[in-house]
Amino acid sequence: MGETEPSSLLARLDELHDRVTDILDRLADTTGSGRAGDDPSTDESGGTWSVTDVLAHIGRWDELSRSDLGAHLSGASIPEQPKYRVLNAEWVGKDVELSLAEARTRYKAAYAGLRQLLVEAEPERWDGTVRDYVDTTIEHYKDHVRAPLEFEVAPGG
Repeated sequence: MGETEPSSLLARLDELHDRVTDILDRLADTTGSGRAGDDPSTDESGGTWSVTDVLAHIGRWDELSRSDLGAHLSGASIPEQPKYRVLNAEWVGKDVELSLAEARTRYKAAYAGLRQLLVEAEPERWDGTVRDYVDTTIEHYKDHVRAPLEFEVAPGG
């Protein structure tokens, strides 16, 4: 990736988050309710999510990243997590009734919390774990810039 300074990584994170937000806002405007994708709760291999699903999904991942990084930065161990597809499937089931407005609120709040945690971490605290989480989040956002509504929820993957 090339960027190593916390300020550069944060700037890249902000840039990609803003791009994903712009893309999803435009897609929501074209679908109205934000519910125009496949039903991810019934498809185990992947397909197309709605804008609402993607906002909820990214919000969940940002919340989890904030929780894990908060534990790490406080000296605690990061809890072992199921594979990402398993978590995606679990969260889809929990978020099936979420409205576009609720998903958008979660998405914005989750990013604000993650970003605040990163901003408040002193640069010397940005060890390999923190950088890996930030790099993974950047790649996650890139995935949703390239293919905003694609998903994978297959159990075990």
